[in-house]
Amino acid sequence: MFVGDQGVVGRDGSRKELRAGTEKVDRRRATQQQLCLILYPKELEDDTLELLEAHNVPGYTAMPKMLGRGQRIRHFDNAVWPGATGAVFTVLDRDDAAALAVTFRQYAQDLDARSRGLYGVHMFALPCSRLI
Repeated sequence: MFVGDQGVVGRDGSRKELRAGTEKVDRRRATQQQLCLILYPKELEDDTLELLEAHNVPGYTAMPKMLGRGQRIRHFDNAVWPGATGAVFTVLDRDDAAALAVTFRQYAQDLDARSRGLYGVHMFALPCSRLI
């Protein structure tokens, strides 16, 4: 099967037209689910994943080594800018995302106090819906 500008072409050469916007999306469900993105210092990966497990998240995807800079510090995993940032994302119902946010807010405040502002944890949530 091949998807191109002309639609879908099957192995037998048959064509089906694709029309954008013809499927209905359940908007109620779209607003009930949240894609949660959590950024954390690489050194704290185990703690971060333990917090997710404690909340019994149904699944997550981890990106353990991301490079870049933020407001406070740069992480390029080299001698000049050592370290890296980890990220994890998961899709949760709205209530579960809110409960997870409470936990990570407390974790971020504790980490900020312990590290005197050197390390930070950030959590973002975006409304999402499953399309496929």
